[in-house]
Amino acid sequence: MLEDASGEAQEAVQHKAQASLDRFFAKRRRVLGAMALASFAQGFAFGSSVVADSLNRVFSPQVFDPESGDLTYNLPGIYSVAVLAGVTFLFGGEIILPLIKRFPQHKKAINISLFWLQPLGLVLTGLSVRYISPALLYVGLTLLVGLSLAAMEVLTRLEVLQWYGVDGTNHIGVGACGLVLGGSTIFYTLFTAWVVNYGGHGFNMNLEICFYALAGLSICSVSWLTYETTIGSFDAAPTPAEFKEWLAAASTSTSADRDQSENAQTGSAQSSDASPAGAQVRPAGTSALIPVKLENRWEALRYPVVWILAVYIFLEAFNGFATKVLLSSMFVLIFQLDQMLAAYLSALSLIFFFIGRGVVPFYFVGKNSKIGVAPEILTCASLLISGLMYLIVPAILGDKPPDSAGGFSWSLFGFVVVKSMISLSFASVGSLTGPTMASLGGTANLIHFIKWMWISAFFELSYGRHLSIKK
Repeated sequence: MLEDASGEAQEAVQHKAQASLDRFFAKRRRVLGAMALASFAQGFAFGSSVVADSLNRVFSPQVFDPESGDLTYNLPGIYSVAVLAGVTFLFGGEIILPLIKRFPQHKKAINISLFWLQPLGLVLTGLSVRYISPALLYVGLTLLVGLSLAAMEVLTRLEVLQWYGVDGTNHIGVGACGLVLGGSTIFYTLFTAWVVNYGGHGFNMNLEICFYALAGLSICSVSWLTYETTIGSFDAAPTPAEFKEWLAAASTSTSADRDQSENAQTGSAQSSDASPAGAQVRPAGTSALIPVKLENRWEALRYPVVWILAVYIFLEAFNGFATKVLLSSMFVLIFQLDQMLAAYLSALSLIFFFIGRGVVPFYFVGKNSKIGVAPEILTCASLLISGLMYLIVPAILGDKPPDSAGGFSWSLFGFVVVKSMISLSFASVGSLTGPTMASLGGTANLIHFIKWMWISAFFELSYGRHLSIKK
């Protein structure tokens, strides 16, 4: 009789654990869909090269007039988009994350409010084109859109790794969001070019209409994100320890077998993680390099791996942000190409960005991926390839303008090839940032690593300023 009662109790525990697992996987699929939508909205920042080039033509038309003799590259389009990326990282790490941590009960309201800044900012940017107002441009595009993208950056960086890190399937979450981000980058590049060049009105009017159309797309995506936030799709993920408990309780093995297996796993963990003196097993979500849960970012500086990650983040920015927003402008200013042709070449280069963002993490990142490779190894390889490509660029361009200005040249061909490889490398490094941080520091400490993204922001700001005053 006692055995029957014990069996019924065990069955009830198994049923409850299995129900928890079913709810977890169902919610994670919904979370992935919402985060993929946030990645689509983020694609505007990565596919903004045509936007930057078009804004340059509106606010600095003399630069594109060969007879003007104006050698001062005052390019507010490039500057505003470059600083936009800086605002995204700076506000995401320095304001939004601390704000959510300080007022967790208001997390939904904070995110929703920031989401809706994107369509508002795009409308203001359209008005800046109508009235040729740099002030509206920087407020709308750089500040408001940057703030909105910062909130989406926080979601896609943290939520993906937390929800998929509990069972070691980061490659699925990062790869799926990366595929959407890469595809939306190409979409925004071509969509902007088509509307601006084939809108049926004057150039300025076409560009203004383009921003209103982008605001309409943003309203659709932000409305969905608002709904997902309201119903709790972005609530905190369960801890790895909770997930393991559900798996153990839902197994069909007997309690004795489970106890034996758990004892074996505990002994193995203690032998691998504990010191020879018999220290306790490190907390869940930490790593061998940082075996404690950090309280703040400053405590993280006690560990050498954090300094290595800070240098890595800086190199990530240098790897691709230096030319990300300049794709179309480089083709136009250096090779004197038509804007539409420049947009097609930009999209061609961004195909490799698509591969690096989506295919690379899905097939190569993590032990559960198709071809398991440590993200640290892939990161080093990507940075090395990017560095080699940058060494080749001066030899391709030379000191003089290309011979076939406005048409095909071997310099143009070589530049497209090199820029495509840089796009692949940059996208790979970008998609590996989260898994690398989680692998080296643990998912529990991830929030403190994300805050060091301000280094990327500073690089963006300084590089954008350099371009704005270049002579």
